[in-house]
Amino acid sequence: MTEYGTINWMFDEINGIPTLYWILILAAAIIGFIILFFIAYYIIYKIRINKALKKEKHIGKPLISPLGVAVASGAVVWIASTVFIIAMLHLLAGISYQNSEYISDNYRNIISLQQQLFFDKITDSYTFTVGKIDAKSKTAELTVELYTALIPGKNDKISFRIGDNETELHDKGNGKLTGTVRVSLFNDAPSGILTFESGNDRITQILSSQSRIFNNYTDQPETIDESQWLSCIPHAEFDTSLLRVSSEGDKKRLEGDITISDYPAEADKDIVFTDMTLVFEVSGRSICKAELMKDNSVKHSENLYTYTLNESIEDGNIVYYLLATDTEGNKYKLYDGNGYFQYDDSFSEDHDTEDNRSIYYDKDGKTVRYLDSY
Repeated sequence: MTEYGTINWMFDEINGIPTLYWILILAAAIIGFIILFFIAYYIIYKIRINKALKKEKHIGKPLISPLGVAVASGAVVWIASTVFIIAMLHLLAGISYQNSEYISDNYRNIISLQQQLFFDKITDSYTFTVGKIDAKSKTAELTVELYTALIPGKNDKISFRIGDNETELHDKGNGKLTGTVRVSLFNDAPSGILTFESGNDRITQILSSQSRIFNNYTDQPETIDESQWLSCIPHAEFDTSLLRVSSEGDKKRLEGDITISDYPAEADKDIVFTDMTLVFEVSGRSICKAELMKDNSVKHSENLYTYTLNESIEDGNIVYYLLATDTEGNKYKLYDGNGYFQYDDSFSEDHDTEDNRSIYYDKDGKTVRYLDSY
């Protein structure tokens, strides 16, 4: 029998107070009483000895020596300590027992939940793989592969759908069902509906490429990332290293060269910028615009466009950006880093750089994506 079982016969509580607390209180009270008794006894003993020595007479009935009292008290303290230790062992055994029961209950609940989820779902194991990218339609192939405990009949059908794209899943010979749909590159962690059709019965389940908590990194489903959709749009870079601002009385002068480099989409070299307009603003007011592909004052060499500025400006925050259109009619508002040119300590710290985020628009002018990593 376990230690917990040998003393489990005790009442759980007395007068609403747990029995263990009564034992601890009693043990502490006994030890405290013994200590106080020993101190009082020692004081009385010393008083009697001193009085006898002072009067030089024989003590009547001798008292027990302090050593004897100490030995007796130690025995009592040992007994009380033993009771205390037993009580603590009881407490620890009880806690250990409760923890083991709690862990066992949780484990049983988890297993039960896993079994319930397994039998309520079409699949408990699936993967997504991102395949070929179509830069013109801004879509990518997304292949789903899964195992299922359901055995489809001859006329049964298992399909997967994301938006208007649907595919029927087939066994490729290894027991794994596979199908491919096209998804938008601008939908992070695309999710779709898996459907099992058998006669008049339909079972559905949502499958997502969203990362799952506590899953091993290598087991996470593949999903669309920013490098894939960025590869489908043209790109521009700014060089402001030759720009200078000088004082001119109460005003300032912005002068020097700014160079814009444009690049086609990595996934399709035919997707390029067909129009680019460089805009400079000071404290929200436009000071100059330059159509880089049409303005004769712009120096053009291969993919480099250099524009020379010589503008008298008021003191304030200088912001610049590029308005562009690509071969498909999509539009862009592109900033360089934070989108401002800080020329001295006069730049306002409360300038809202959150507004200076590069944006990709569709043909109708609808915002498709903020290009934070552009």
